[in-house]
Amino acid sequence: MVARLIPSFIRTSGALYLICLLIGVLTGLGSLIFATLLEKGEGILLHSLVQFQHERPFDFSTLLDIRILGLLLAGALVNGIIIRFFAGEVRGSGIDFIIDRFHNHEGRMRGRVATYKSIATIASLSTGASAGKEGPAAQIGAGIGSLVANRIQIGPRARRTMLLAGAAGGLGAVFHAPLAGALTAVEMLYREDVESDSLVPCIISSVSAYLVYTMIRGTGPIYPSTDLSFRALDLPFFAILGLLCFVCGFVFVRTYEFISHSFTRSRIPLLLQPILGAILVFAVAAGFPQVLGSGAETLRGLLAQPSFPATFTLCAWFLMLGFAKMIASSLTVGSGNSGGLFGPSLLMGAYLGLAVGTAAHLFLPGQTASLHSYALVGMGAFYSGIASAPIAGMLMVCEMTGSYRLLPGLILVTTLALVLSQKWSIYKSQLHNRFQSPAHDWDIKMDFLERARLGESKIEIRRHAMVKVDATLATLRKLAARVHASDFVVFDKEHYSGMISLKQYQGRQNSRIRPDLTVPAVSPRDTLARALRIMSDRELDKVAVVDEGRILGYVRQRDVVGFYFSSVRGGTS
Repeated sequence: MVARLIPSFIRTSGALYLICLLIGVLTGLGSLIFATLLEKGEGILLHSLVQFQHERPFDFSTLLDIRILGLLLAGALVNGIIIRFFAGEVRGSGIDFIIDRFHNHEGRMRGRVATYKSIATIASLSTGASAGKEGPAAQIGAGIGSLVANRIQIGPRARRTMLLAGAAGGLGAVFHAPLAGALTAVEMLYREDVESDSLVPCIISSVSAYLVYTMIRGTGPIYPSTDLSFRALDLPFFAILGLLCFVCGFVFVRTYEFISHSFTRSRIPLLLQPILGAILVFAVAAGFPQVLGSGAETLRGLLAQPSFPATFTLCAWFLMLGFAKMIASSLTVGSGNSGGLFGPSLLMGAYLGLAVGTAAHLFLPGQTASLHSYALVGMGAFYSGIASAPIAGMLMVCEMTGSYRLLPGLILVTTLALVLSQKWSIYKSQLHNRFQSPAHDWDIKMDFLERARLGESKIEIRRHAMVKVDATLATLRKLAARVHASDFVVFDKEHYSGMISLKQYQGRQNSRIRPDLTVPAVSPRDTLARALRIMSDRELDKVAVVDEGRILGYVRQRDVVGFYFSSVRGGTS
């Protein structure tokens, strides 16, 4: 019923851009509320209650307050309750869930997911769980995009775009990186491809979300640093950093997969799995308290440090911290606690960069780039390798620091890590390219269907599921039961009057039906590709056929699909 009130221009690309602008504004507001509540929760629970400080990356002897175990258990219990009784979709990383929704579920998400994901993530991160906020922020935005698409009852192709636009808005807002947020959304779906059709809508949404978010919280880079440089003597060490990012990225992906599968296949009740994960995280944090939290505050502490003592001990310490963060984040997210892997991966990459940079300063004191530079290059390269998102990873670092000085080093290290990491990804729902995605099934077949005319295809034009314009809803339901159909062509004196679908229609039994007049018809001279696009965009299983103003009947989606496969098997394509 809502669809009938939507003007016909809503189906155009210009209208889609306006809708993505709205999605960006709503996502910016949602991200703002989420980030504010998370910040308040961390301030009250971690900082005030137990006086835990994230900014102690060089403290070798920090003792962990036993009260943090209670906080971790409380946050895990909230997550377990939400997963078990309210919304199982909040489990684990939000990015992987979005990728799966795009490829396999036509971009559909339940409206409650964004709300419960926010609550679960705030419960996790404000109690010290080792995870990031970017996945949940993206999932919140994706939920808003999917909700808007459901409200206007638009087709699956546009719904998928709106899902990505919302995700881009969430990433662009929380990281102050509008361009990188958009590129991450279109790049994270595939290992060797991008969702280019959605790039402009994602940029529009990400920029608008960023503007709304920073209007309240202020502009500027998240990790400002002036001590950034790149020198020729750094090239060998950057090459070593690329190899190290590859090796550690492989270990991280396999560790996360092992822990995630172990919890998924275990007989431990869903309610208790996050709690067990929290206990194991506390065990890791007992030796390395720096692993607690999202890593954002620790990164700020690292990049705010004016100088670093170049010693082998510190080099080894950075490597151990990176490995400990890897284990803690895998336990947190793999056990079902809500949180992302992007934030922790940035901190892991920073630790690897600091370790290599420290070694460079030991061998060539005063002749290589600053450790800040090595840390930032490691951040971009490590995430790019584990997520197969090279452009997004590089631009994310540049936008978060407000500088492109490190771009040459980022390109070198990221390319090396990416080339070696092509066969695996931290996101299990990620596909190799768009040709493997169900979202593009028809893109592959359209070349053949563009050459096939409806009138020449000999596809049967049917008239069973047709109803007069003055019919009542009760009459329509009786006809639906008799012909086993849910979508109908509406006509008036042999003239086409629109389409109506019982899947979406609501009204009184004795009221006259109100067809959707915006659904176009096809003629025998149109291609089968056009007929299929109309049915796919409007989520209908048939489309009306009209010739010189007279309604001939309709063709079914299954008949067009059958024609394609029979033609391919017969070798006519």
